[in-house]
Amino acid sequence: MFLALALLLLALAIIVHEGGHALLMVRRGVQIKEAGLGFKLPLVPYLTVGTLGRTVLALHPFLIGAYVEPSDRGQRRLERLPFPERALIYGGGILANLWLAAFLSSIGVCLNPQGELSGLGNFTAVLLLFLSAALASIFRKQFCLYGIPVLGFFLAIH
Repeated sequence: MFLALALLLLALAIIVHEGGHALLMVRRGVQIKEAGLGFKLPLVPYLTVGTLGRTVLALHPFLIGAYVEPSDRGQRRLERLPFPERALIYGGGILANLWLAAFLSSIGVCLNPQGELSGLGNFTAVLLLFLSAALASIFRKQFCLYGIPVLGFFLAIH
């Protein structure tokens, strides 16, 4: 049971991670050629699950990881974006995983308000993480300049 739950959560984290990259790519005008679940190897056949707009959705036999691949035109657009925009796209998976962790941790706190979450602290730390993910997605430039140092300070003294 524990192994099945761990694999399910890992798959969810991988999908959310790549979804973070894909969402920011689309919002910045970078076309996506293919998105897939599994490790893409040359000369290894894979299953095309369907399409989402112009994006091909694929399932590979080695279910280790996932990817989002820009089209040739999308790659050129990505290379022409200013550095902060590219960095946001490359870091979009991490931001999505932080949001997912804060969301799932908040659910855990709500289900067990008297207990502590192992490795994360109490409700205050979870609330700070959840708010930081929300603020980062709304005010990314201001949050990077001011929010991350303040959040780090509060988590350090907590």
